[in-house]
Amino acid sequence: MTYEELLNNYEYKITKKGMMREYPFIIDVLDDEEDFPKYESVVFVTLVIDPFILANMFGVKVWGGVTRTLKRGDDFDSPTLSIFLENSIDLGIKIRKSIDDFTDTIHSSRAIPDEYRMGRIVRAGNYIAYPSSLPPDFMSEPN
Repeated sequence: MTYEELLNNYEYKITKKGMMREYPFIIDVLDDEEDFPKYESVVFVTLVIDPFILANMFGVKVWGGVTRTLKRGDDFDSPTLSIFLENSIDLGIKIRKSIDDFTDTIHSSRAIPDEYRMGRIVRAGNYIAYPSSLPPDFMSEPN
């Protein structure tokens, strides 16, 4: 499968859309053309997240380092979801596992005809938050 075939693949498209619908804190799913050929059985994607929606959904706080970075106008990225949340390592692992299980369910669904399958599973390889995810009231608070 080529990168262009991946982008046009039905299973891949519904996996991306499904992730954003099932998990409201996922704003976008980005793929990496350079990384794609490295792995034959996995497509690693970057999940663009809103850490404030994520934290609100689970009743926790966004880690202060994330907030400070976003206030400076910089992106914050990490290969682990837990770092976005204060004292929530177990919660981050649980959410990541839930996302993995969700994508596995799509991948193994018998509703997808064989000719529309991509033959690879989708996994989050990185998470990123942009300064635009800062709620308006956070912009006026001191660092």
